[in-house]
Amino acid sequence: MEITRQHEYTTISELTNASVTRLVGVGPGGAVGFHVFYLEAEGTWYRFFIDSDVLFWVTTEPDPEDDLADDEDYIDILAIAGKSECLKIRRIEMSDGSLSLSFDQDFHIHVYHDPIDGTMKLAQIGPKGQIRKPCE
Repeated sequence: MEITRQHEYTTISELTNASVTRLVGVGPGGAVGFHVFYLEAEGTWYRFFIDSDVLFWVTTEPDPEDDLADDEDYIDILAIAGKSECLKIRRIEMSDGSLSLSFDQDFHIHVYHDPIDGTMKLAQIGPKGQIRKPCE
């Protein structure tokens, strides 16, 4: 399914109840942050990032030649969170400068743009209400 967004406030309702098999961040990760994320749902890859509080979302597959610098890699966000099984998307919403991804099993990820270094950071990963920063 082709999905394209470039908005400050939006939901990706097309993916509600879709099965997610991969969610990866591109970059060094950790406190240094990520440049872009890829999400694979129902066999289709989506690339997204936040810049100046605007979500940019397109349908495209990861491309190591274009995505990765010498010191960068694809970092498996679901594996960091201890989620190896397939998750169902409940809601994806962009508002107030951050992207919230909610899944079944009461699992949530919040991504925000850090204006100081221009990267994206994970503000929350885990059950709702449990704030962890596993990449730092």
